[in-house]
Amino acid sequence: MYLYQCFIPAGSLDSVTRVRMAATLADIHNEVTWVPRELVEVVFVEYAPTSAFGGRPLGEAVVTITVRAGRDRGTNADLVAPIAAAWQVLTGQRDVLVELIEIDTALTCVSIGDATPRTRTEPSRVRHRSVPVGFERTWYPASRSAGVSGGPSCTGRSAPWG
Repeated sequence: MYLYQCFIPAGSLDSVTRVRMAATLADIHNEVTWVPRELVEVVFVEYAPTSAFGGRPLGEAVVTITVRAGRDRGTNADLVAPIAAAWQVLTGQRDVLVELIEIDTALTCVSIGDATPRTRTEPSRVRHRSVPVGFERTWYPASRSAGVSGGPSCTGRSAPWG
């Protein structure tokens, strides 16, 4: 199971945009990790303007990606920047925080009545991985702290196509 939690200001995304964004998140996840799209779950959670703060009231989207521990940092980093870029393109919102959290699923997750297996390290990563058009693999430095477990995070604010 790979969980994307998209915390968004109330009323900021219509249902059509949510469906397109969920499909795009699954596509990017599949392109980077080769995980079947059906295993990527996307949940949108709306928050009121008086419910989220970061030194000031937040008005931006926060996308939290929960993935299995065990993948190399490069693969995890390859997820974050394209997701921030896709969010900006599909929603028209420039401000988005994308954070990746790794968990040991063998200890914490059960799917279809059984513990989820550990991630196997790809032996050579020689298989070519394509990137969706417009979502180049360029790493943009995060303007916020790194994600939990030292995972990368990216706001996408400096993306040139914003």
